[in-house]
Amino acid sequence: MVQKRRYLSALKSYFENIAIEEICNVDERAKLEKNISPTIALITSTESQEKFLKLLCNRPPKFIKHIMPVMELGEMVGDFEIDKNTLLKSAKKIVEMDKGDKFAVQCRVVEGGFS
Repeated sequence: MVQKRRYLSALKSYFENIAIEEICNVDERAKLEKNISPTIALITSTESQEKFLKLLCNRPPKFIKHIMPVMELGEMVGDFEIDKNTLLKSAKKIVEMDKGDKFAVQCRVVEGGFS
């Protein structure tokens, strides 16, 4: 099975359709997976991350503010202790960390919760 790589794209809501079309014109394997909000879209591609990002660099989209790879997903339940452990487990999946190391997490509000 071909692996899908996920990206969050921050875009201008008024130009959402054009922005998605721009990405798909750059990478024919790319598609809109889900509109997370009027200004955030989840994009997937079966192209390697390196090639996908090179394609975008070679033909920079005009209607996309930012695009970033999604490295790990986790669901927040609203309980600080549970959510803290979920974030830590997810972070440990993508990077080696030692006790006391600091890390940052980027979250997005999705349908009333965090993702």
